[in-house]
Amino acid sequence: MRPTSSRLLLLLLGASLAFAACTPHRETVNRYKYLIKDADSENTATSTTPSNKEIIRDKATSLNIGEKLVPVLEEASEYLGTPYKHGGNTHSGIDCSGLTQNCYSKAGITLPRSAAEQSQYGEKIARKNLQIGDLVFFDAKSSGKIDHVGMVTKVEGDKVVFIHSTTSKGVRFDMLNEGYWQDKLRESRRVPLE
Repeated sequence: MRPTSSRLLLLLLGASLAFAACTPHRETVNRYKYLIKDADSENTATSTTPSNKEIIRDKATSLNIGEKLVPVLEEASEYLGTPYKHGGNTHSGIDCSGLTQNCYSKAGITLPRSAAEQSQYGEKIARKNLQIGDLVFFDAKSSGKIDHVGMVTKVEGDKVVFIHSTTSKGVRFDMLNEGYWQDKLRESRRVPLE
């Protein structure tokens, strides 16, 4: 094998290992298919599956989610599966800050457009105090700058689920305290709803 070929092979192997490390477990995606749904209660008793909006409305009271936050979560559920588009803010393509901006607009709140600007909005929250609706900010590129944002959709003990728009998979759920994202979190903010 020529030296150039072996370098290329090592580069490809390294890239595939890095990609595998960043790919969340299938269980994460399947387990948290719906916003704020109980992780272990699947709807097998009936043949119809409730919509994301029905689940959010049904759970809002028991999870102490204020009425102003309900449309924010409903809007987030409408974007699940939407492909990523840099600078996008529609159902045909959206980026991370476009998603959070569109969701909070349903509560009459105008967030700034970029993740970095959004990280200056609202009250700073410690990781241990996260609640549904809080914004989580990341340094995804390890550049020392905030370049990614998501919104918390479920808190169950130390398990925190957030929704965000990823470049590879579009709008999806991921776990905050596991895998790729756990070491990328830089800040959390609570958007004032009053």
